[in-house]
Amino acid sequence: MKVTTLYILPILLLSFACAYVKPPSEILNSFLSNFPEAKNSNWNQDGDYWNVNYKVRGLSYTTYMDTSGAVNRTECLTNYGALPIIVRESFEARFNVEEITSIIKVETQEEIYFELFMLTGNKKYKLTCGLNGDLIGEPSL
Repeated sequence: MKVTTLYILPILLLSFACAYVKPPSEILNSFLSNFPEAKNSNWNQDGDYWNVNYKVRGLSYTTYMDTSGAVNRTECLTNYGALPIIVRESFEARFNVEEITSIIKVETQEEIYFELFMLTGNKKYKLTCGLNGDLIGEPSL
C-alpha cells in the first residue's frame, strides 16, 4: 500500500498543479478591469491568446485576450428567448426553432452577433446572425 501511495501521490500533485494556469499580470489586470463582476474564472493559454471561462450573474462566458491584455472577443451561452425580437422573427421566418441546440452571443470590438447551432436530421449546422436579423455568410456544417 505504501509503495502505491508513493507513486500515486506525486502524479496527483502534478495533475493539480498543471490544472491551474495563471496569466501574466497585465492580462489578469485587464480582465479584472473589464469584467469586475466575473466569478469562478478558469484560465487557458492557446498559442498567443489567453481565454478565460467565468460566470456573471449565473451566465457562462468565455473571453479571448491577446498577450497585451486586449479583449479579442467575448462569448456568452444564451437562450432563444434572450435574442432580440428582430433576430427571432427573422429566424422563425426561415428555420424551425425546435432544431436549435445552442446559441452563443459573440461580442467583439466591431460587432455583436449570434451563433445558432442546429441539428436537422443527422446534420449539424451553425448559423451566424447579426443584430438586425440578417444571416452573416452561409450556414456551415
